[in-house]
Amino acid sequence: MPNARHDLAPLVGRAHFLPSGENGAGSVRVPSDPTRERARLEDSFVAAADRYRTMLSSTHRPALADALRFHAAIVADPDLQEVAFAAVGDGLPAETAIERAFGEAIGRVGRLGGYLGARAEDFREVRDRVMDKLSGVRVPGDRIRFREPTVVVCDRLSFDALTRFDVENVVAVLAADGGLNSHAAIVLQSEGIPVVIDPYLAAAARDGEIIAVQVRRVEHVPGTAAATTTLADGIELEVAPLVNALAETARPDFAAFAGIGLIRTEFAVLASGRFPTLEEQYDSYRRIVQAIPGKPVCFRLFDVAPDKPVAHNEKRIYGARYLVEHPAILEDQLTALLMTAVDHQVEILVPMVENPSDWNFIRRIADVCAERVRELCGVAAIEYRLGAMIESAAAIRAFPAFTDVRFVSIGSNDLVADLFALLREREGFAPSLFLEPLFLEAVARVADEAKRLGIRASVCGGAADEAMAILGCVRAGIRHFVPSVAAAYTVYPSLSRG
Repeated sequence: MPNARHDLAPLVGRAHFLPSGENGAGSVRVPSDPTRERARLEDSFVAAADRYRTMLSSTHRPALADALRFHAAIVADPDLQEVAFAAVGDGLPAETAIERAFGEAIGRVGRLGGYLGARAEDFREVRDRVMDKLSGVRVPGDRIRFREPTVVVCDRLSFDALTRFDVENVVAVLAADGGLNSHAAIVLQSEGIPVVIDPYLAAAARDGEIIAVQVRRVEHVPGTAAATTTLADGIELEVAPLVNALAETARPDFAAFAGIGLIRTEFAVLASGRFPTLEEQYDSYRRIVQAIPGKPVCFRLFDVAPDKPVAHNEKRIYGARYLVEHPAILEDQLTALLMTAVDHQVEILVPMVENPSDWNFIRRIADVCAERVRELCGVAAIEYRLGAMIESAAAIRAFPAFTDVRFVSIGSNDLVADLFALLREREGFAPSLFLEPLFLEAVARVADEAKRLGIRASVCGGAADEAMAILGCVRAGIRHFVPSVAAAYTVYPSLSRG
């Protein structure tokens, strides 16, 4: 069999229990003075921001630093703060105002599902850190250091728990609850520390005793089953996973995939609270392509969207339209990507583009940037592919008129939301919608048009993660899939005829 599960040897260490870290903000006080409540709210946001700055300055772990920046950006989110301060203005106490603001964000993000849905846990943890000041919770002191092999045990795998210990001598982390797509899990796995979610073992473990935890993994034969999956009827599917953080590429045999099907570059904006400079982008993009040498990497241009807000977007414009309205941001990113393309296989994906005018504007800017980079680097030509994200009925109608489009990628989550008139960031939707004829007919229309144009059509998002939805898309003519990393390792091998 091309793919098989293997048991690793049990990991043995002395159990060390971390306290739950709950902030205890269960009681709600009655505000006596709205001005005082606003001051308390301001102090709580400032204290949380200071805490993240302190942690950032003291860490030398790149994956941990990335996650800290993401949490710091949540604290600084002007829209979230606006909701909280408005609630205080309505006469609510600071505690309730924080619960309201973060509750809205947690619900909105959680309904996205998959990796993005797992970011709801980040908002919960940041909420608790903002609450700490109001609750009088003492900020933890120096991180715990272990002198012998240790299994860290906690009630819930959380980012706050992760920041309270050094990883030296930690052989595994055992949690009663939590998600393997959480930032805490991603950071630990990138550092080679296995994560086990097992409520029964965590409940049975005793602080200070020697315990053994069993870890399982999926091993892939490089260059075969990981890059493609062959169905029982002989149809071959190409698998190139979607990556949100460089840490995800550290998983076993990652380079065996067909490439990276999508990099969400806007995560750098969300993590830092600003658009990165050209130099910062070039350094980041080079590190990503080096993680999977010799394979194509598809970078989506900054995708500003309602569920991924950025500062200074007063017009509330999104996707390709935002890039057209901000050409300096577009030119910097295209230049950094094209510099990366000098010696790597780079594909560039235009997000949420619904009309030929926006497409052609971005294409022309890309051509100008490519010529500048060619002259700067002294090369004969810059080889790259420019593609379009198909996320709405309008985009399906428009993309055949996109000049020189080289590939298309169907964003299944947004397409379902558009077809069924759902507000994705508020209502969410059921995965069963990926099996509805309306959705599958739209996918078939894109696949047919792509075939006529002689270009690749892929599916990403939720429909690339669900087995039944994948098979429905195959029947609609799709052969290229961009699943989450977790689905690439687990769902696709299960579809193989082997």
